Amino acid sequence: MKNKLALILNIGSSSIKLEAFEVETGKSVYQLNQPSQDTENDLIEILQNIPFPHHNVAITGHRVVHGGPNMETTEVIDKKVIKVIQEQSQKAPIHNPINLLGITLAQKYFKPALHYACFDTGFFKNLPAEIQTLAIPKIWRDKYQMQKYGFHGLNHQFIAESFPKAKKLVIAHLGNGCSVSMIANQQAKDISMSYSPVSGLIMSQRSGDLDVNIVCDLYEANEKDIKHKLNFESGLLALSQKTPNLKEIYEKKDQNPDYLLAYNSFLYSVTKNIAAFLGQSPKTDLLCFSGGISENNHDIIKEIIGHLNSENFQKHIIIQAKENYQIYNNIIKKFNAS
Repeated sequence: MKNKLALILNIGSSSIKLEAFEVETGKSVYQLNQPSQDTENDLIEILQNIPFPHHNVAITGHRVVHGGPNMETTEVIDKKVIKVIQEQSQKAPIHNPINLLGITLAQKYFKPALHYACFDTGFFKNLPAEIQTLAIPKIWRDKYQMQKYGFHGLNHQFIAESFPKAKKLVIAHLGNGCSVSMIANQQAKDISMSYSPVSGLIMSQRSGDLDVNIVCDLYEANEKDIKHKLNFESGLLALSQKTPNLKEIYEKKDQNPDYLLAYNSFLYSVTKNIAAFLGQSPKTDLLCFSGGISENNHDIIKEIIGHLNSENFQKHIIIQAKENYQIYNNIIKKFNAS
């Protein structure tokens, strides 16, 4: 595959990220990170005008948020995989339909290429049964595939594989979405997120963990758009009553009591979840921070560290997220093994 490229599509609800790697060397030769209001039309324009010949693309790789209980981290895209992505769209309505759009357009513009899906849920597919199984009636678990899934798996995997000698890692992925995982000997043991990406920590616009009776009572009170409001109108946005941007909240928290509440709530949510994993044996070799908040707001990370018991971990590090490279690396491993 000399001179051939692997084009990685990492498409979110408000942004389009693309990166092209040389298949043979893994060298990144093209990157794009573009905010998007009209994902389909923007993506069509981008792919039509990509700055290299379409026939140079031998592989496309796609980040897909939800693969259900059976998809591995990396899968060759076929009718079965497409069906799973469609079926899991109910669980990840913000992400899976957009991920599927990227796949459909890539198959159109790069027909001869090999197409792969890399699932964010895949890294957490084999969590221990006592962690993965939800304490709800079995008939619901079986009928609706309800279990702890875990998300942000590609970045958690990248960080775990970056420290292969570590016996125990605790990883905090802090961005628009936030999650904390515990890794032992390269294997995922637990993560703060559960059945859906709205669970776990307080996030930019997602509520994080809630008493389930809140949702039940809202439903019985005939409140509308409950799922939308928990995913798009909650979290830091709801607490600050103005912005989901933690940097802005941090900078103005001493002048605005709602911003201070939002910041302190986020700080507590993060430190509580990290501490829960640090406190379990064995002692944590390395506490890793990643994601936009971690990489761009070092003062916030210092405050988080200051709220933790330093005896429970040896050191901490801030590491840049490289999801696109992890997707490329997973695909090459899968390709070479086939």
